[in-house]
Amino acid sequence: MEQEMLLLPHIFHYSRRKLFLYLLFNLSLLGLALFFTWLIFPSYAFVYEFALAACVLSVLSVIAVIFIRHPLAVVTPEAIRIDFCCPLYFKDVEAVKKVVVGRGFWKKPILIFEINNFSSYKLNFMQRLIKNSEFSAFSIPLYAMETKEADAIESLLHHIVEKE
Repeated sequence: MEQEMLLLPHIFHYSRRKLFLYLLFNLSLLGLALFFTWLIFPSYAFVYEFALAACVLSVLSVIAVIFIRHPLAVVTPEAIRIDFCCPLYFKDVEAVKKVVVGRGFWKKPILIFEINNFSSYKLNFMQRLIKNSEFSAFSIPLYAMETKEADAIESLLHHIVEKE
């Protein structure tokens, strides 16, 4: 593991395969939205155009994320940066724990960073909403990664946090 530490920073990405499934889901929603707005509201052009614009924007967003490799996490010796949020310094992390949310087929593993003080971090809107929930404002969705990368980031983070 010491060899891996010398190769920092590590960059972990979202799984393209899983993003492609999300694209198929968005395309099916686009088809359904277009069909039902045409069927239910044929004379309301605004509703039809709104549904079309929202679905096309969603599909284009997914396509952009698939082709422009969006980093899920960037791990450096001092900190981790999840998505494009502010970096979380390992000196402030008390523990990293893995939790599984959902039931049955919908089980999803998430890595949660336990932190005492959020005051020194500039949180985005979503992080401010969830900082007092069961999830931390800093969490990594392991289900959005390939299994091999999820295992690698989990072991790397446990190794780094134990040293701190």
